Amino acid sequence: MAAEYNGTYQYSGEHVAELFVKPAERVMLPEGVTIWTTRDNAKNLYYLGVADDNIYKYEKGFKGGDSGALVPVRVVCEKFKKELSLDLDKFLDMSLRRALESNPGFDVADLDGSDLEEAEISVFMDATMRGMVKNLWLGDKTKVHTAAGRYVADNPATAYAIGDEDKRYSNVDGIWRQISVSQAKSGDEKVVLHDIEQTDLNDDNTLKDDVTIKYFKQLYRKSNRILKSLPKSELRFYATESMIENYEDTLEDANGTDGSRRAVIDGIERLTYKGIPILPMPVETALEADFNDYKPHRAVLSTPGNLFMLFGLGSHTSAKIWTNDDAEERRSRMNFEWNAGYIHPQLITAVWGEYVTP
Repeated sequence: MAAEYNGTYQYSGEHVAELFVKPAERVMLPEGVTIWTTRDNAKNLYYLGVADDNIYKYEKGFKGGDSGALVPVRVVCEKFKKELSLDLDKFLDMSLRRALESNPGFDVADLDGSDLEEAEISVFMDATMRGMVKNLWLGDKTKVHTAAGRYVADNPATAYAIGDEDKRYSNVDGIWRQISVSQAKSGDEKVVLHDIEQTDLNDDNTLKDDVTIKYFKQLYRKSNRILKSLPKSELRFYATESMIENYEDTLEDANGTDGSRRAVIDGIERLTYKGIPILPMPVETALEADFNDYKPHRAVLSTPGNLFMLFGLGSHTSAKIWTNDDAEERRSRMNFEWNAGYIHPQLITAVWGEYVTP
């Protein structure tokens, strides 16, 4: 008997958390990013401000103040929609192979209620997470297109012109936009941001030998007393591929990438600098494809939990996977509320390299 598949899956509210947010946590937690959920469209986060020196000669009475007060950070979710549409055979083949990898013994002739549902969610969530990670780092509400094009190659209705709002990035302000905005602030609200010197770049804007190790050292030593007071095991470097490869070449040229420069973090082996794990910041392709005069060499020093994604589970949140028989397509759609960034500006230090247009 030939297998038939017309399963329709629908989720809302807490069911989305179970089927979509938990897989997202498995992806992001090893990357040092915390995921929160809220039933409202906003969440108040707090960090403890730096306390002043308030030690006094002993005398009766309380002399302290509120210099270490809680500082509120209000994060408001923005509304998003994620859709996928693929030829039914291709999508089913993709999902079947994903399901077979998880459970080779399931009955292909009885697909409804099988591991196929989980496999389809996995395919859909993989695509959704790529967009969320891209916006986590590069979201910018002010971003516009610098060239004309289409969001969907064969659909004229999705055309955009130079100067139009870039809807792929303009819904949230991600980590780099927030860092940039903080430069106009002062005191504890301003993130320490370093520029890679032009003399550290080759004529083609690639990094010269042994440059990354210089800036890793700078990110740590010229950060602030809060970051430097933390154990190095609680810190993380996040860096673009170009910087990680440059650092790797430095180790190989010196004495090889021996075990003393590696550590297993959440089950994944990472390079380290002075005991601080180095995690990839997967933004280089997006920077090159979607940004004009971009800064391609970037790194951040922060802590796990300081970087976050906030996922709304209110009435707007729903997901559906179904078959469109007329078009012979397998379609997926998720409406959700989301935002991202960092909490404590004193727990993040950054560096980026200028790009000079040839």
